[in-house]
Amino acid sequence: MYFDEFVEAISLDRNIEAASVQNFAPKHLARISQRHRILRHQTMDYVYENRTSTVYLLDSGICSNCSEFGDRVISSENQRKEEFSEHGTEVASILGGETLGAAKNAIMIDYKVLNENGRGKMSDVLLALEKINEKKVDGVILLPFVGRRNFILDSAISEMVEAGFIVVAAAGNYQTDACLFSPSGSSSVITVGSVDVTTDELAPFSNYGPCVNLYADGVNLETMTTNGSVILQSGTSFSAALVAGVVSSVFTLNSTMGGNLNEIITEIRTPKAGSTNLRQFDHEIRILSYLAKD
Repeated sequence: MYFDEFVEAISLDRNIEAASVQNFAPKHLARISQRHRILRHQTMDYVYENRTSTVYLLDSGICSNCSEFGDRVISSENQRKEEFSEHGTEVASILGGETLGAAKNAIMIDYKVLNENGRGKMSDVLLALEKINEKKVDGVILLPFVGRRNFILDSAISEMVEAGFIVVAAAGNYQTDACLFSPSGSSSVITVGSVDVTTDELAPFSNYGPCVNLYADGVNLETMTTNGSVILQSGTSFSAALVAGVVSSVFTLNSTMGGNLNEIITEIRTPKAGSTNLRQFDHEIRILSYLAKD
């Protein structure tokens, strides 16, 4: 069949389903559904697949009682539901919030590895990864933090990917090469930097470089706090949350893609975006875009 002159292309028989649309969506979601920057006067629609997916979030804890999440937050072993702080809840709202989130039907498994100041120990991260692997429930693992480059952590992440998980990591907010840090420097993860989607230019704080696979909105995102109010936040953690949400939908729809990061990245990126800023740091511009209109 490969050599048949009448066969133009061959593809796996992928699953398909109807998409949902969120009207008047926040800009960080609207940008996913188009292939150009956010314009001053435009419709703000977000097109998404309303699939149930599983995402493991390693952060400072999620407010499981917050209305934005319904009953979709599951606390990990030995963790009380009241153990949470702002960063984890805000990241979760971008990942899977009903109004603000990319994956509106995601089941979020909450692993608290950071304190209220956003600091933690590598041993807690390694223990969380071990517990996740024991569950044998494939899904997306979101790591919205960085530390010094560490072989042990990178090796543990590689084992998770080999076991069938997809790992998404924040590039970091130090305005330098993401390859200098873990987990962002690991070749086994999808590393996400930040852009300002009103210009599609690199965010001034974002790490960059060849280890960054994708960029997503990271400047002044609407996030939900633990008291239910909405505030603006910036950072690569939130960009990574957007990518993790979209990836979880793609991975659930086409589970055979789990071991092929390049195929996933190709599926959810904007081709030939026009940002000259990013060309200083990356061989190819890749901005998060899925089910996008022109």
